Amino acid sequence: SGDMWLANSGTMHPGSYLWRPPYYTHGPFRTESGAVILAWLESEVDSHYIEDPRRTPEENKSSATSQKI
Repeated sequence: SGDMWLANSGTMHPGSYLWRPPYYTHGPFRTESGAVILAWLESEVDSHYIEDPRRTPEENKSSATSQKI
């Protein structure tokens, strides 16, 4: 329910579907009325904060894998 604006995808409304491949930058986000979001994940999620939302999936993967301990 509600709405959610995603900078690189537009505004999502009830019934919208969003899919993201690994290492794809998503965000920033905003909502005008609040939002309830249901997510289904195929595997564990490992999130990494980045400063630049225009980074490519390749840049994100390189950064994420270099941060592994």
